[in-house]
Amino acid sequence: KIPAFAFRASTGKPPQISENLNFDPTHTGRLIPVYPETEGLSSRWLRFIIKPVLQKLKNQMLDPLPETVRKENNFLPLQKAIWQIHFPDSLEEAKEAKKRFAFEELFILSLFVLKERLKLARKKAIAISINLDLIKEFVKSLPFKLTDAQRKSAWQILKDLSRPRPMNRLLEGDVGSGKTVVAAMAALNVAKAGYQVVFMAPTEILTKQHYKTINDILKKFNLNIGLITGKENYYKNKKISRRELLEKLKKDEIDILIGTHALIQNSDSLSSFKKKKAPKVKFNNLALVVIDEQHRFGVEQRARLCQPIRDRGGTG
Repeated sequence: KIPAFAFRASTGKPPQISENLNFDPTHTGRLIPVYPETEGLSSRWLRFIIKPVLQKLKNQMLDPLPETVRKENNFLPLQKAIWQIHFPDSLEEAKEAKKRFAFEELFILSLFVLKERLKLARKKAIAISINLDLIKEFVKSLPFKLTDAQRKSAWQILKDLSRPRPMNRLLEGDVGSGKTVVAAMAALNVAKAGYQVVFMAPTEILTKQHYKTINDILKKFNLNIGLITGKENYYKNKKISRRELLEKLKKDEIDILIGTHALIQNSDSLSSFKKKKAPKVKFNNLALVVIDEQHRFGVEQRARLCQPIRDRGGTG
């Protein structure tokens, strides 16, 4: 970068770099790393600090990648890769090091996911049998034909629900691809088996949209469906008070409850402006939790919604 001085281009005084030619150069005469910099923290200073640290630790690094994995993929060993990522002998060596660390990151993430999956598989959950006659009746009642992707996703979810271990699935699809119909099919099977279902969405607009959609497609199945938000509550399409709604929920008179963050907010935050305590959301027989746009909720928020299932000895 050529700085401007007195409205003219000026190179200024170039930095003086002195190297002892008897040693491997750190700052010149080779490919050198350029790090993100802030005031007082330059790439030169970082190179000066990092190089002796790597030299000192070169025989103390434990490679997280098994030798079989490294050989199979022709990856650099950790010691060489970490040196080549900072002080590469060539662009090709730098690319090989970057490739190895990209794989390592995904490898460790995959191990974590596998560990969590195995941990989940050891826990118990309610096994809900698939009511095939009910599912066929539901599919016939729809004003459209399900796609192959919808059928496959719904069947996988129903099979998971029929097993005595927890299900934790991510249903992914574009807007309008029919995710709500798949979730409604699972909810119908669970509700008709005598258990409760909860849907949580991040906004009131989306929540009301789900409430209308699910009411419409499950109309002929005589289910009691409720809606709870921070402002209003509905039961079987009639507006009622929050206390009335939660009393019905506690008595197992609501099969499917759809709501916003109001489902998991504590009573103090909901009622501070009223100066009185509001009842908390308590399920009597919850077995299925559906969260729309789950990335909009934190891990603790999602776990809190599943807590009623865990309290009964199962897992959400």
